[in-house]
Amino acid sequence: MALYVSLQSGQFWFPAQVYKMTPRPRAYDALLSYDHISNTFQARCPTGEWPIIENSITWDRLRSPPVHISPCTLYVSNNNGLKPGDHIEIQSKRGSLTYDWYYGVIGHLQSCDEDHCSCEYSEMLVVSFKLQRRDRSRWESVLLNRQMNGEQKARPWKFGGIRKLENLEDIRSWNAEYHT
Repeated sequence: MALYVSLQSGQFWFPAQVYKMTPRPRAYDALLSYDHISNTFQARCPTGEWPIIENSITWDRLRSPPVHISPCTLYVSNNNGLKPGDHIEIQSKRGSLTYDWYYGVIGHLQSCDEDHCSCEYSEMLVVSFKLQRRDRSRWESVLLNRQMNGEQKARPWKFGGIRKLENLEDIRSWNAEYHT
């Protein structure tokens, strides 16, 4: 009964990830509290920065973290099996202590002849991110070293581990139009 009362009153906070689709699709780790009146959630940063960072989060924007690591921890991945067309989540951060997970697709190298592609054997990896715009969507790409199992810097971003999306439902969730 105590758990039910603390959940209904908004005093119970629990960890989850929240989809945020603008301008670049991502999922961030947060501590959430339920608001039974609006049937939505509010989020706080789980790293000790206690101000509320977002309100009115709907159920369809929540997910359980796909890997159970701290948002401050680098995910160790094996990038050797990735090939063009694979859908991925990649850790990234920009001037903060925590990683968010961003959605991307593995692309072809500029030097690739797509009829005789050998991109999956190259030591370099093209990660393309879909950017959400009101009038259109476009793609932005970064070039990363496939063999490097640490943080890589590209422009103002730092990239970490990559998780290949095998489940069609995961891919659909990233491409859903209802996330804001």
